Amino acid sequence: EDGGFGWAVGAESDYDDTASAIQALIAGGVPRDSEVIKKALGYLKTGQNDDGGFRYFGNSASNSASDAWIIQGLVAAGENPMEWRKNNVSVVEHLLSLQTSEGYF
Repeated sequence: EDGGFGWAVGAESDYDDTASAIQALIAGGVPRDSEVIKKALGYLKTGQNDDGGFRYFGNSASNSASDAWIIQGLVAAGENPMEWRKNNVSVVEHLLSLQTSEGYF
């Protein structure tokens, strides 16, 4: 009902699995402008935290894995992740802020 997808049948929607479902559906031939993709993108928008990053579920903190899933889902859907901003910080900028000097996230 909320437009998202959960990790299993009957599970509540979460942002990571919704982003991966967007990728799979589009790769499987579902049009980017379909209602299911539009609803899923609408659900994703509700998961952006004040720091510009995304959370996995509920009220969890932003994290690099969720940022990466969201960016991949947005790109698959033809969206520019640099335009997905909260407090003037994009999800891409948030992900980059999590990279260490050694190069890992």
